[in-house]
Amino acid sequence: MATERVAVDTNILVYAFGAPDPKGERATQALGRCHAVSVQALNEFTDVMRRKYRRDFADVELGLRYFTAFLEVLPMTERAREMAFDLARGRGLRIYDAMIVATAAEAGCTVLLSEDLGHGDSHLGVRVKNPFRTA
Repeated sequence: MATERVAVDTNILVYAFGAPDPKGERATQALGRCHAVSVQALNEFTDVMRRKYRRDFADVELGLRYFTAFLEVLPMTERAREMAFDLARGRGLRIYDAMIVATAAEAGCTVLLSEDLGHGDSHLGVRVKNPFRTA
């Protein structure tokens, strides 16, 4: 069986980077199985760390450099935007979540690690797995 190509959602990045939450260790372990991250997720990471956790830009930049050192960065393309729009309209996903799924699909990822999207759901050939789920 071929190895799954795994993308990561914003919330996993936030927990792994040290947001004050006990999920940090599990998120860090989950990152070890990941191959890719979208520009959308990196932008959302920046926003959450600045707005919610009040981290300064130097600290956020350290996190971004860490993630991009071992994860392929997936660009936001016009094709992915169109796919995301159709996904948001057809499945009711928020456009930002749909963009993360669409960029993963466009890059050939088969799994997206996410706490926000429904565990086990599949969108555009990308299956959602929640790494914090125990059952």
